[in-house]
Amino acid sequence: YGYWNIAIISEAVFLFALPVQKLKEKVSALWKAEQNVLWDINELRLWLPAAADGERLLADLAKYQQDQAESQPALKVAHQTINNLQGRLDHKEEVLKKYQNLSTRARQEDITRRHEEEVRTLNQKLDLHTDTSLDRFKQTALELMKKPTITVLTSKHVVRLAEMEQTVVEQDSSLSSLTDRLKGLTKELDRQRNFTAMQAKAHASEKAKLEEHHAAQAKALSGEAEEQRAQLGQMEKELHYLRTELEAQKVRSTQQYHEEPGGETQITAQPERETTEGSE
Repeated sequence: YGYWNIAIISEAVFLFALPVQKLKEKVSALWKAEQNVLWDINELRLWLPAAADGERLLADLAKYQQDQAESQPALKVAHQTINNLQGRLDHKEEVLKKYQNLSTRARQEDITRRHEEEVRTLNQKLDLHTDTSLDRFKQTALELMKKPTITVLTSKHVVRLAEMEQTVVEQDSSLSSLTDRLKGLTKELDRQRNFTAMQAKAHASEKAKLEEHHAAQAKALSGEAEEQRAQLGQMEKELHYLRTELEAQKVRSTQQYHEEPGGETQITAQPERETTEGSE
């Protein structure tokens, strides 16, 4: 069940990462388009035509300014959407890490619990064998004490002693095997405990690194947003300056258009005055 949850969360993280990447690409494309428009505006400033194209330039400028005003909210919404999706993605990754750590810890605890049960079972078996051996020896000793003393051992007694010696050897072998296994399981249990402690320490270190990375990423995104706002402010200043310059150019062109007919009239009036004086 835990592995299934981890797989679902991994797939959700992957699906959330795709729209974040697409939004970043769209924001980058929008920023490049704005830079291209600024480049075109600078080109227009260098190659500003005469007053005949002033109205058209003003209309284009007004249209661009309107488009720019419409694109700024979209850019802000895109940044906000990216930040929201990035936050949700970070949350999903943290949840995935948490489930992975919980799964690892559960496996370690299960292994440790099984080892403890085996150690307890072996201790019980060891105690049982010890008690059984003591009972047998006590029973045999009592039987020998009840029987009269004999000077010659019969074949039955020899067989009985051989069986007792074999039983003692088997009990010693079994006790030795159980003791060795108990020592091995104790060492394995200690190793598992040390490994669990190391895992907990590594998890704490990884958590600290993730928190530090998240703080650095949030700071970088905040700096990027601030830089975008500064660039938009600079673009607005450039547009305002260009509009003012175009208005001034329009005024100068209008003044020149009104002054030129007056100059021509003054030039044509001088020959008529000279003709009149000659007639007089």
